[in-house]
Amino acid sequence: MPGISLVLALSLVNQTAVQAARVVLPLFLLDLDAGPATIGMVAAAFSVFPAVLAVPLGRLIDRRGSRLPLIVSAVAGLAGMLVPFFVRGIPAIFIAAIMISLAMACLNLTSQNLVGVLSTPENRPHNFSNFALANSTASFLGPVLAGLCIDHFGYAAACGIVAAMFAPLLPMLVLSRHAALDKVVPREGQKKGVLRDLLKGRGIKAMLFASSMQAIADTLFSYYMPVYCHSIGLSASAIGLILGMHAAASFVVRLGMPKMIKRLGEYRMLSFAFYLGGTSALLIPFFSDAYLLGLLAFTLGLGMGLTGPTVSMLMFANSPPGRSAEALGLRVIANHSTKIVSPIILGYVVAATSLGPAFWLTASFLIGGAWLSQQLVVGKVDEARSSEKT
Repeated sequence: MPGISLVLALSLVNQTAVQAARVVLPLFLLDLDAGPATIGMVAAAFSVFPAVLAVPLGRLIDRRGSRLPLIVSAVAGLAGMLVPFFVRGIPAIFIAAIMISLAMACLNLTSQNLVGVLSTPENRPHNFSNFALANSTASFLGPVLAGLCIDHFGYAAACGIVAAMFAPLLPMLVLSRHAALDKVVPREGQKKGVLRDLLKGRGIKAMLFASSMQAIADTLFSYYMPVYCHSIGLSASAIGLILGMHAAASFVVRLGMPKMIKRLGEYRMLSFAFYLGGTSALLIPFFSDAYLLGLLAFTLGLGMGLTGPTVSMLMFANSPPGRSAEALGLRVIANHSTKIVSPIILGYVVAATSLGPAFWLTASFLIGGAWLSQQLVVGKVDEARSSEKT
C-alpha cells in the first residue's frame, strides 16, 4: 500500500470513531440532564491534551516518526469510550472526553505531518485535499453512525460500539512494516530550534489566527448545534443527519479545492470561506425546520471545509525543514486552546441568555477571519509591488 494511501486509511478509521464519540458524549450528557455549562466543560475537556502536548508531540514526531503516536491514539480512544460503557454518569463522560482528547492529539498532528512529509511541492495541494476528503467522509459517517446507535441501542451501548471502532487500528499499526510510519525529515542547521523562531513568519502568525477562528466555529457546531436541535425537539437520528450534512458539504467542496487554490489563491479562498461560514452561523437560530437546518449546516460546511486543509498546507510549507510537525503543533495549540476557552464562554453565554447569541458571537469571529484574509491579500500585493520596484 503506498504511503499516502496508508495515511488516508488510518485517518479514515480513526477519525470516524473520534467524530462519533464527539456526538455520543454530549448527547449522553443531555440524557443525564446536564446543563449548558457542564456541556461546555466537557467540550473543553476534548481539547486538553491537544493544547498541552502539541509542541512536545510535534518534536517527537519530527525525530522518531509516526507509528507510536498513532498506536497511542487508538489505545486511548478504545479505553476512553469503554468507561461510560461500563459506568453511567457525568464523571465517566468527563474521563472519556479527556481520553478522546489524547486520541485526537496524537491522530491529527501525526496524520497532517505525514501527508506533508510524503508529498512534494507539486502534489502537496492534491494530497492535502485527499486527506481532507478522508476526514470529511469520517465526519459524515461518525455522527450518522452515532445517531443511529443511540436511537437503536441506547447511549451506553453506543459508547461500546464507538470503542470497538478503534480496535482495527491496532493490528494495522503494530503489524504494518510500511516505512512511511517511521519516516523523518533531517533538520537543517541547529539541532534544537527555538520555538519563537517558528513565529517570525507573518504567514504562520496569520494561519494561527485563522485556525483559532475555525476552532470557534467547530466548537459551536459540534457541541451547541446538537443542543439547539435537541431544544427544538429533533430526534438523535435527525441531529446526526444534520451534523452529517456539514461533513458532506466539506467533502464536496474539497473535491475542487486544488482548482480553487490555483484560481483564487489561498488567502482569497479563505476570505470567501469565512464569510460563507459567518453568514450561515448568523442564520441558524432563526430556523427550527430540520431540512432548513440541514441546508444551513451544509452551507456552513462549504465554508469551513476549505479552511482546515489550506491552513495545514500553508503551515507545513512555511515551516523549517525537519520542524514541520512542531510548526503544526503550534497550530494545534492555537486551535485547541481556543476550543478550551470558547465552549466555556459560549456555555455561560447560553446559560445567561439563550442559544441565539452564541451563534451570533461565532458569526462575528468568522467575519473577522474573513477580514484578516483580505488584509493578507493586500499585504501580498504590496510585497509583490515592492519587489518589482527594487
